[in-house]
Amino acid sequence: MTIAAAAETVATPFSLVRALRPLIVEHRRWAEAHARIAPAVLESARLAGAFTLCAPREVGGADTSFTALMEIFEELGYADATVAWHAANSVVVATVLANIPDDQRARICADPPGPYGLSAMPAGVAIPVAGGYRLSGRWPFVTGVLDAPWSSLLGVVHEGDQPRLIDGIPDVRWFLVPASGISVERTWDASVAMRGTGSHAVSAQDAFVPESLAVVAPARETPQHLRSHAVRLPRGAATPVTNAAIGVGLVRRALDEALRVTREKPLAGTAVGLRELPGRQRLIGNAAAAVPGLKAALLSVAEEVDASLGERPADVPEEVRARMWGTMFWVLDHCRALMSELVTLMTSSYFSSANECESAARDLNAICASMEIVRGNVEAGGRVHLGLAPDAPGF
Repeated sequence: MTIAAAAETVATPFSLVRALRPLIVEHRRWAEAHARIAPAVLESARLAGAFTLCAPREVGGADTSFTALMEIFEELGYADATVAWHAANSVVVATVLANIPDDQRARICADPPGPYGLSAMPAGVAIPVAGGYRLSGRWPFVTGVLDAPWSSLLGVVHEGDQPRLIDGIPDVRWFLVPASGISVERTWDASVAMRGTGSHAVSAQDAFVPESLAVVAPARETPQHLRSHAVRLPRGAATPVTNAAIGVGLVRRALDEALRVTREKPLAGTAVGLRELPGRQRLIGNAAAAVPGLKAALLSVAEEVDASLGERPADVPEEVRARMWGTMFWVLDHCRALMSELVTLMTSSYFSSANECESAARDLNAICASMEIVRGNVEAGGRVHLGLAPDAPGF
């Protein structure tokens, strides 16, 4: 089904993204070879709204629910995790659109609708000046920056040579910077996994950022100029928690490849089909049962989050947030273990040729590794379940 046909029939964010799969798969090897998203995929993904899933409807976004995001990112993960990563990283800028004044929102929305660059590393130093800040720094990984009209870069406001404190906490903010305000260093061309993300390094030197484009901080609430679903979600819900859904999509793709190889190939040097071996039958049976279960776990917690939304992110009960973070890592850890078993099933096919299982395994391991920085939220969730304070910034 084409994008246009999907729009005429169902016109849901999922149906539009699902219609992209053949095009994404067709260009996946190109993206890996060139270490960036393929131009044809970029334009079609823009038309499908893949980079504005969490933007308010008033600016053409889909204002997608958390539950729907899980299904969308699982689908994108199956097609190509690097395209999913572009969409996930674009969530921050799309969400910020609800928190900035009309004039600044018009500037951002006048450009192509994403993808939007993102760095969650607080590598910038912002010096207050009249009307805003002068931002300087170097961010080592910014997904999709070669194609991003705007990037959201994390930085710390300084007064003199020390971070400015608000309620005893450093004033950390997202700084929205146009492509003209940053320099790109081609550092991603030698990458091994997730190559299609094009996550090159960027730097800024005294880039001016208006006050209105530096108001959203990861650990503080800010005034809302528009209503949207995403600004009421717990912090980290739309991203990175949805990365677990990308992981499920990758495992589902690897399972399909393992099924194909096991059905078609004989045991080396014999006429016995691999599918006749009881050990392989057991692994396939476990995997075929596990993948829907992992997806169901994500959808269940997402539905619980959506049902508990209030006016602010903090309105979602701590117990629900605790289950959200715990489910994310439970799913990712099981995806990694399941992928290891699927790689075993592939035997020599894994090493002797580029195939779906090989690329899916590389990308999944990279995603899992990148999430370790927030694994402390699982411990914080355990504290909540035990009746203690979470004791984790941004939980």
